[in-house]
Amino acid sequence: TGMENINGKDAYKITFTTPNGKKSFAYYSVDSGLLIRTASSVSTAQGTFNQTTDMDDYREVQGVKYPFKLNQNMGPQSIELTVTSYEINTG
Repeated sequence: TGMENINGKDAYKITFTTPNGKKSFAYYSVDSGLLIRTASSVSTAQGTFNQTTDMDDYREVQGVKYPFKLNQNMGPQSIELTVTSYEINTG
């Protein structure tokens, strides 16, 4: 779709459209190629809100990079999540 600046980083903006017409967006860092934000609209009983999730602090786990810090905003609410570990194929 184009490029945008996300938290001081240049990012490619990708638009996804479902068969029913709902759009969501993904932003990938120009420098690293990693996903740094997702955005979409969420409909609830209280109304429609924009929801964004920012990903940061990527670390390699078994050869794959995963975000260890996530910030999610929806309407007036903001949640910060910190991942302490990822377990891959542990049986």
